[in-house]
Amino acid sequence: LEPMPGDTAGGRRMRLALINDDMPFLVDSASVLIAAEGLAVERILHPVLTVRRDRDGLLTDVSLERESGEKRESMIYVELERGDARVRRQLVAALEAGIADVRAAVRDWPALQAAMRANADGLQDGEAAALLRWFVDGSMTQLGHLVIDRAGGARDPIGICAGGSEPLLSQTALDAAFAWFDRGGRVPLLVKSNRLSSVHRRVLLDLAILPIRDGAELTHLSIHAG
Repeated sequence: LEPMPGDTAGGRRMRLALINDDMPFLVDSASVLIAAEGLAVERILHPVLTVRRDRDGLLTDVSLERESGEKRESMIYVELERGDARVRRQLVAALEAGIADVRAAVRDWPALQAAMRANADGLQDGEAAALLRWFVDGSMTQLGHLVIDRAGGARDPIGICAGGSEPLLSQTALDAAFAWFDRGGRVPLLVKSNRLSSVHRRVLLDLAILPIRDGAELTHLSIHAG
């Protein structure tokens, strides 16, 4: 912690720097995670830099110019109001987890789109298939996908679902989703998750849920989060 230019006498601010490979969602994700800790941002800068590093990852050169073939890194510099030691620890933990979710969602973006397209292609209801394809074409920021059984056992998690963090649905909500399809409810089932997004916006995740059957038996749900 250091006094910042323009502070009132005795006032202090925190300085925060986040350096990552350049990718979408970094600035807005960091901003909402800071706000979730109740801290006001005074200034935020976001240069994307061309960098060179040695084999140990140490910085050897940096430039503002875009150079063909060179690595680009995102630097987010933030000046924000001071928090106590507990708040600082919470903020660091939230940012580490949130940026990990960003990386996972960006890394698995093609697989997330492929999973939703595959579900759309398997639907007989043309309107439902069109809705999923509309989501894929940019109307839903896809962040995660998994297949889950009635007991909550998950398989093939990708995006934010691959990190082993909090579930998308409580067991009660999962039971209700299975019951919806057991009663012949329409596909897809669109609901809110129990989980807050740490990517892009700090809101409850939206879920698009589809049934998976083994013959006539409903065995699993395909859940898309965004």
